Amino acid sequence: SGAKDDPADAQTHLTIVQRHQDQLMVWKPKPAQDRRLERLCHRRRKLVEMQVRARNVLASELEVFYPLALEVAGSDLASALSCAFLSRWPNLAALKRSRPDTIRRFYYAHGSRRGDVIEKRLQAIKEAKAVSEDPSLIDPCSAYVQALVLTLEGLAESIAKFDKAIEQAFAVHADHQLWSSFPAAGKVLAPRLAIAWTSDRERFKSAQEMQNYSGVAPVRNASGKRETVFRRYHRPLFLHQTFWEYAKLSALHCQWAKDYVESQVAKGSRRSTAYRSLAFKWQRIMFACWRDGKPYDDDHYTAKKQFQTTSVCANKAA
Repeated sequence: SGAKDDPADAQTHLTIVQRHQDQLMVWKPKPAQDRRLERLCHRRRKLVEMQVRARNVLASELEVFYPLALEVAGSDLASALSCAFLSRWPNLAALKRSRPDTIRRFYYAHGSRRGDVIEKRLQAIKEAKAVSEDPSLIDPCSAYVQALVLTLEGLAESIAKFDKAIEQAFAVHADHQLWSSFPAAGKVLAPRLAIAWTSDRERFKSAQEMQNYSGVAPVRNASGKRETVFRRYHRPLFLHQTFWEYAKLSALHCQWAKDYVESQVAKGSRRSTAYRSLAFKWQRIMFACWRDGKPYDDDHYTAKKQFQTTSVCANKAA
């Protein structure tokens, strides 16, 4: 019926624990190296989310009184270039008072050295008109922008410290070589894959356990002749994001992964669904590597995949 009753649910849980202990797994904490790395990765992600929110707030504020900054301060408002630009010129009046050569030298000093881009920005600054010259609007907004810039600079510094701590912790991890072998894993996703699977080889008995637990596997709901398939909404979000983000990134650096995504899109799947389907495939590969303690070999997997495809085609022809 879909009705929910907390006392009845609690009684059901108690009955399961009392009568069906043989069906339950004993909970064990993750190894210490995994717990430390997991907390570092989780906290880093929270800082990144704070950075995204602050960047979005800054963009909204600039649209109110200083829209030109969105065009000339750099494409990423959280970057060192954008923060330095807005810290020095928090409003259009301050920017207009600076000479073109001063602004040009600023861009060069902060790594922006494409002459055509700089000249286009200087022209935009020259032609820009103020949204308002009312100090009651400009002064509070300028102060707020500078406060947001300080927030973004502090978050960037903190994220860099977490990156260094994660790198050091992952360097001594038992499965460092294994997870670093996966294409496009890099400094961010390789540690997250390591804590997803952990170094405890008894934690998952099959790839399907991870696929279900992480929410990557779909749910099939069958009743009589009717069957529906839908995505899992109850899942550890950070874990789910790890596999989905890895699948998306791998499609840029791994040819078979890219071909798989494009084939799913050609069949009518949304790209986000195709990435989740690719994550499902990656989890089976990862489980085999994790279980055996062997790094991923893309050439070996591609050759094996081609052999299996050839065998299937030969069997169909026969």
